[in-house]
Amino acid sequence: MKKNMLPNKINHSFANIDTINRYRTKIGKIPKAHIFQKQTKKEPHFKIYKNGFIYKTISVDKLKIWMKLFKKGISVEQIKSINPNIQNEIKKEMDENKFKIKKGQTLVKSKSTGMPYKSTQNIITLEKLIKKSIKLPDSKKMSIVRQIVKITLQLAEEGYAHGHPHIGNWTIEFDKNKHPKVYLIDFKMIRSINESQNQHELLKDFQSIIKITQTILKDTNYNIETGKKLNHQAVTTFVKIIKKRRDRKT
Repeated sequence: MKKNMLPNKINHSFANIDTINRYRTKIGKIPKAHIFQKQTKKEPHFKIYKNGFIYKTISVDKLKIWMKLFKKGISVEQIKSINPNIQNEIKKEMDENKFKIKKGQTLVKSKSTGMPYKSTQNIITLEKLIKKSIKLPDSKKMSIVRQIVKITLQLAEEGYAHGHPHIGNWTIEFDKNKHPKVYLIDFKMIRSINESQNQHELLKDFQSIIKITQTILKDTNYNIETGKKLNHQAVTTFVKIIKKRRDRKT
């Protein structure tokens, strides 16, 4: 499926997300279930959004890491079920699209946290927050940045690099007092940094976080020096983590 495109249920073509939201009455309401990611040879996973949950395939080894982080209380995408019976909940969609769970994969059901096309009062993707220039108090922007850095460091301390912590893989949930709670989602590319060949992935994670920090703090009362200081602390911790893991092997 093309990026930022969704099925137009009227003529079975694809329509831009913004177009669907803007002309909802003309092209029909978005159905309760959506095939959010197709299963192809190049991308053997599929993802379905239905009734406020995401059903997706993931390799068993990646799910084990995700589950470990979730159980430790790290703010990651919230797993609701890995029970084999959840396949019955999306049987119709799987049959219609000829989706199959490949060897080495499993199906997981997680909480929908900020789907790109699903607007709610309290959940939003970081990508939407930035691209739509949604206004937030500077203090809340700083809170978001600190949580992003903290989660990235928590993963590193557990021995993992996320692999693609771009703005589309961070979601923000606001409580009744409008305080932001940040979640990291999508773990199909997560990997252990205990293997020396994967340690450069952690560096790439931090490079991505630095760019995100600069973007969020731009045009706030927190000047560029604040962002630099925060990033310096994160990178210093990153270096310590790598050094500690190398020392274990010697």
